[in-house]
Amino acid sequence: MAKSLWFPLILALAFLTSLSVYLAMAYGVSDQHQGVPAYFYPTTEGTAVWEYMCDTATTYEEGSFVILNQDSGNPTGFDSSYDYVRGYCRDAGQNVLAYVPTNYTNTHIDTVKARIDAYRTYYGTNAFDGYFLDEVTNDPDATGASDGYLAQEYYQELHSYINAFGSCCNISVGNPGAPASTDWQIDTDAFDHVVVYENTDDSYLGASLPGWVAGELEEDVWVIIHSTATTDAMEDVYAKAKSDGIGVVYVTPDVPGNPYNNLADTDGSTADVPNDGTYGMDFWDAQLIQADAAP
Repeated sequence: MAKSLWFPLILALAFLTSLSVYLAMAYGVSDQHQGVPAYFYPTTEGTAVWEYMCDTATTYEEGSFVILNQDSGNPTGFDSSYDYVRGYCRDAGQNVLAYVPTNYTNTHIDTVKARIDAYRTYYGTNAFDGYFLDEVTNDPDATGASDGYLAQEYYQELHSYINAFGSCCNISVGNPGAPASTDWQIDTDAFDHVVVYENTDDSYLGASLPGWVAGELEEDVWVIIHSTATTDAMEDVYAKAKSDGIGVVYVTPDVPGNPYNNLADTDGSTADVPNDGTYGMDFWDAQLIQADAAP
């Protein structure tokens, strides 16, 4: 009796999942979230920017994502300023991820684990919602500094390591900066989410993403776009991201060397944070409107 009841329910759930993927592919994504590489220090002004960012980023359902990068992913001690904004953003309903580079598997897996552990040691075992693993290879068979690990195995082991922290703190995001030819990074449990494009708006707008991207859950695929000079170009990026099935987006006008050393703003300053507490329509505010717009 129980089996006969469960079988149609399983079929119904499978149908609804397939339908949601089809609708994203056919009609595009609405209610996008932000994935912000917040690689700027929370000084007096910077703290206000962090607060504004986390107060205004999309919190629909699971919240947006803010990446905290202390000491280029190798923290050497507790920092009260980072701790304050970390807690503030989580209280505001955002997910705070700790930045850790992997150098395309050339950093030994034990070193990566030690850097993850350092964040947990200095800020608490439940302090972060997860970890943003940068410099990810797209070749599942690549070999690096970790003897015996192919890349797929390397990232699967890190995913398992992070997953063991529990549901409070086990989000795993990988950033190869370009899409792999297959969906191995998500399909084989190497990561929960993947940045499938990190580049300029011109590059992204001219790119055709592989078909597997649109078949993933929208929150699992991200784009991070820099050097976007105008809000018109930013709107074009969001429109393409919606049609590509991308659920997490960040666009900034800032340029390399570090295009993420302030919150996206059209005048190139850290952000518009007047002393009276009011905020003008800047690049960040404008993209929040685009994130909520219908595809």
